[in-house]
Amino acid sequence: MVTVNVPGENVTALLHDAAAALGDGEIDRARPIYQAVMAEPTSPDARQLAAIGLAVCNARRREWAEAEAVLQDVVAADPDSGMARAYLGAVRFERGDVDTARDDLDEAVRLAPEEAIVFINRGEVSLRIGLLRDALGDFQRAARLPAPDETTRDYVRGLLTATRRELASSVERVIPAPSDVWRRLTRRMSRRGAALPAVTNPDGAIAWRGR
Repeated sequence: MVTVNVPGENVTALLHDAAAALGDGEIDRARPIYQAVMAEPTSPDARQLAAIGLAVCNARRREWAEAEAVLQDVVAADPDSGMARAYLGAVRFERGDVDTARDDLDEAVRLAPEEAIVFINRGEVSLRIGLLRDALGDFQRAARLPAPDETTRDYVRGLLTATRRELASSVERVIPAPSDVWRRLTRRMSRRGAALPAVTNPDGAIAWRGR
């Protein structure tokens, strides 16, 4: 068992370290950091970021119910967290609850229209269920927003290209079975001074982003 000390002044650094660990595929190193931050009397923002990070760990292990439970707690504590809604929608989509997932993602867009990731996630759901024009609109909106890093910017460009190609060829899409799309996470998406994992995947389906 890994023990993590969480001095208050180092919480931001710990959250970045945890996100970096996930980016390297070291879930067993990231998870106790997130759990330790959640257990400490740190700021609500830090606890929320840690909770989302823990949900990422669960999702990457395909522990969907556990991930959903963590995110439901976050949303219950902060109903105005658009990013938490975006993560919750992503998990629910993977669990097959498409209608609820789309409702969550619509709400995420309403709550956090300044965050590219909410449009990327909603667009990817639309892409996977065949709503290509809706997907293209969301990807275009994401492309107009500041990207947290060049990897995200390149990913959005790839989504735009793929969606335009689909539209041009009039290919019908169907909902694919949930796949192993929660594999890779980079250190990205800084929010309020701490590292926040994102939700999409270069393989072209909802995930926690990373290479």
